[in-house]
Parts: sequence; C-alpha cells; structure tokens
Amino acid sequence: MDATMYYRNADGSLSERTMLGDVDREVPLPAGATLISEAEFASGVTAWQHDVDGHRAELTAAEQAVMLADFTALTAAGIPAATARRLAGLPSDTDPGGPPASGAQGQGGGLPTAGSGVRG
Repeated sequence: MDATMYYRNADGSLSERTMLGDVDREVPLPAGATLISEAEFASGVTAWQHDVDGHRAELTAAEQAVMLADFTALTAAGIPAATARRLAGLPSDTDPGGPPASGAQGQGGGLPTAGSGVRG
C-alpha cells in the first residue's frame, strides 16, 4: 500500500514524500524535519501560493508604473503616442491617458498627435 508523509523541513519549507508499494519499515525524515498532517501541508501550500500571487501582483504593478512613466516622458519629449507606447512596452490596447492606439482623433486623453493642428 502506498504511503505519503508530509513534513516541515528545518528551514520552514514544506515537503511531501510518497512511498510506492508496501512500506514495511519506517522511512527516516531529513535532519531537523517534523511530521505534519496533510491538512497542515495543504494550508501551508495555500499560504505560500497566496504570498507568491501577492508578490507577483506587486511586481506587475511596479512594472506598469515604470512603463507609464516612460510613456509620459516620451510623449512629453514629443514622441508620437503610438511610438511612445511601443517604446515604453505598453500593450497597444492600453490607454495611459493619450490618444487610443488606433490613432482615432477626438478620443483618449487629449495629448496632441502629429497632424492634430497644433503648431508653434
């Protein structure tokens, strides 16, 4: 009969080990590890996944903030919005306050575009 052990390692990480077939002897744990229940293991994995998802969201938000700052600086320097969007790494369907990616006039955030009639 197969058997699965769940344990917490000395460093706090979680592990599971499945032994296949008939296990007629006690399988030693790694040094410093302690046995935990399947429920404790599942709870720990869920908490870890929650932490990973939160960290991923933080990284994504920081990356998007950098892209928006790059877009803003590029358009302030006179780069057309569509080009600035590409250079900043923004998806073409993103509207960071400038004209729509399709280049349609009269929509979006009102940044002047080439040919919009703005002259100095």
